[in-house]
Amino acid sequence: MTKAERPIHDPTMVWPYNRHWYSAFVLGRPNDRDEPVKLTQAMYSRMLQEELEDWVSRIAECVHTFRYFREGRLKDPEKVTPFLTYPPAFVAKTNLNPSATVMLFGSSVDVCFACHDDWTIEIHYFFDYHYENGMQTYGWTSNYEIDPELLNRRHPKVGEPVREICCSRPIHEGGMLVRDIEMDIRNEKSPEFARAAFHNFPYHQATSTDQGIVDRSSISSMAELWHGFNIDKVGWPFESYNEDHVPRPAGLDLMLQNPCDVFTYRYHGLLYGEDWCSKHTIGPQETCHEFIGNEMIPPTPDESAHMSIRFGMDRYKWPETFRQSKYLYGQDAKVMPGDPYPLPETAVVPLEEATKIIQKAREEHPEWLAE
Repeated sequence: MTKAERPIHDPTMVWPYNRHWYSAFVLGRPNDRDEPVKLTQAMYSRMLQEELEDWVSRIAECVHTFRYFREGRLKDPEKVTPFLTYPPAFVAKTNLNPSATVMLFGSSVDVCFACHDDWTIEIHYFFDYHYENGMQTYGWTSNYEIDPELLNRRHPKVGEPVREICCSRPIHEGGMLVRDIEMDIRNEKSPEFARAAFHNFPYHQATSTDQGIVDRSSISSMAELWHGFNIDKVGWPFESYNEDHVPRPAGLDLMLQNPCDVFTYRYHGLLYGEDWCSKHTIGPQETCHEFIGNEMIPPTPDESAHMSIRFGMDRYKWPETFRQSKYLYGQDAKVMPGDPYPLPETAVVPLEEATKIIQKAREEHPEWLAE
C-alpha cells in the first residue's frame, strides 16, 4: 500500500487572515505606508525574542494577579485584565476568567504554547500555563537560552527531536507527538499537576503578533480567532499550524460550530461580559510597533464580528460602515492613556459606548482615516 503523502503545508499561505501582519509585510497600506516593509530574517528573529520576553512577563503578571484576586486585594477586579493562556492570548476580566476557564477546559488544566517558524515549522520555544479552579497558579517557559537541550529532546516513539517533529506531519499528528514531550516536561517541573488535562497549542509568529500584540480590540481578536480555528472551513486546502488546541476542548469546539458573528459575541461574553476591552503589551515590542504599528481607530465591535475572509482573498471583507484608519508606529503604537486616540491600553467600556467612541473619532478626525 502506498503511504499517504502529507498535504501541502505552507504557513505563509495563511498569512492573509492575519490582517495587520499581511498588510505590513505583503500588501502595503494605501494612504499610510503604500509599500510593504521587507521582512528580513533579522527583523523576524528580533520579533520572536521580544515576544518571548513579553510572554515571560505575562506569565508572572497573571500568576500574581490571581493571587491578589484570591486574597481580595484587587479593588476593582472587573477593570483588571491579565493575560490568558488560551487563544488568542488576549487579556480578560479577572472576575470572569475563572468561570470561563473551568467551562471551556475543566478545573485543572495545562495549555502549552509551541511557537513554530513561519517557513520551516520548526519549534522555537514553549511556554506553559497551569490553571487550578480557573485561576493560573503556575507557568514555565523554555527555549534555546533557558534550556538548550529541551528542543533537541527526542520522542521515544519516532526518535526525532521535538523541534523538528512537525516539519513533516499534519497538525493533528505532529501536534500530538509534541504534546507527549510537553507533558513529560510538565510532569518533571510540576509533578503535583501530573493528572491535569493537557492541551498543546501550536502557532506561528504571524498569528501571535497579529492577535497577541497588534490588534487593539478584544472583539476583533475573537473574530480573527474564529477564522484561524476554521481555516480549512473557509476555503484553505489544509488545516494549519497557525493556531489550534491539540486536542481541542469539547466546549470550545462546540462554540466554533457557530458562524463567526455568533461565536465572536458568545466567546467574548464569557471573558468580558458586556464590555469591550483594549489589550496591552508589557514589554516595549519595539520591532513590532515600528514595522507593523497599530491602528489609530479600531473597528467597531459589530464590524469586527462580521468581517470575513476566504482562501484566495488578500483582505477581509467588512460591513459597509467600516472605515480603515491609518496606523501609528514606534512608541506611539502603544496608544497609552492620555494619547489623543480613542480607547487606549487597558480601557474597559461597554460595547455600545465603545461603538460611540469609535464613530465619534471618525467624525471628528477624518485625517486619521486612510480612505
